[in-house]
Amino acid sequence: MKKLLFSLLISTSLFAFTVPPHPTINEFEKELGIEVVQGEETASKLTTHLILVHHGQTDWSETKRLQGWNNLPLNELGKKETKELADEMSGLKVAAIYTSSSQSSIETGKILQETLTAPVVPMDELRGEFHGGIEGMTKEQYEQDPHFKFYYSLPTEEEIFFSCGPNGESKADVAKRIVPALKKIAEQHKGQAVVIVSHGGLFKFLNYVRGKYTQDGTISIPYSSAMIIEADGEHLYVQKDKTQQSPQQDSATNQ
Repeated sequence: MKKLLFSLLISTSLFAFTVPPHPTINEFEKELGIEVVQGEETASKLTTHLILVHHGQTDWSETKRLQGWNNLPLNELGKKETKELADEMSGLKVAAIYTSSSQSSIETGKILQETLTAPVVPMDELRGEFHGGIEGMTKEQYEQDPHFKFYYSLPTEEEIFFSCGPNGESKADVAKRIVPALKKIAEQHKGQAVVIVSHGGLFKFLNYVRGKYTQDGTISIPYSSAMIIEADGEHLYVQKDKTQQSPQQDSATNQ
């Protein structure tokens, strides 16, 4: 309903914002080397298994404050949930644990390391979405920001290419930064499994690509949980979701 009434209900002040020219999502996937595969399709024996982990919770996570590039420690719940994830992964043999350079991601990686006994390698490229002028705001605050209101009014595919905050990154920007890093990691670990600890923007983008939706929109994955994809030096192979058919508006910002 919101999308149908968009042109009638949106404030005239929001028309100052425009979505920059961008490719279609299919063209963008091709540009990045992302392939959506069916069922148990795999690429080759040299494909690397990437176990993508959403970092553990921080105090800002609980209050829905936009963390972005801020360095925040895990809270006690975040540590507990990450330890539980590590226990679930205890039978896995992984070659390395790559994390973003954010504190929450590094701490998550180190907790996983206690069980998986693999080296932790921080990388700036794996950082979460930079929210620009609304970074650090609470949900109540950023929902009043005109830039965010325009972003939130957009159809999902347009939203992918528009930042949620002034001078911030779009989810497409995040993908252009992270996907090449994932392919580079895959090339270094052919036929192995590695853990990648990153942030909500990556998972929202990948879920959009694979067609995973709720009634309210594209979703991230819970904190201290994992998504598995495959990759080589040229492509990411993302398994298509079977539960939903058409995109809806994203209703939450979980970074």
